[in-house]
Amino acid sequence: MIFWKWVVLSVIHGAIIFWMCKSLQGPIDASGKTTDHWYISSVAFSCVINLVTWKLILETINLNFIYLIVVFISLASYWIISYSLNSNAIAKVM
Repeated sequence: MIFWKWVVLSVIHGAIIFWMCKSLQGPIDASGKTTDHWYISSVAFSCVINLVTWKLILETINLNFIYLIVVFISLASYWIISYSLNSNAIAKVM
């Protein structure tokens, strides 16, 4: 029963993330610039990373200070790397 609960929740969460990212397609600014695949996939992957991390925090039985520090460092490093790789200076090089 627990397995099927997780399967159903994963399908629901996946559908929410998919439709949220699907709604991002189309013009994004006043100049008519449309979003490309990189932008939408970055948003989808960021949603998955955050969702999984928060579900791990909620399901962990033995929460302690070290665990929360490691989770915070993990999320912070993901967002720092994601932001820096998506900056204009690095994006033009790649």
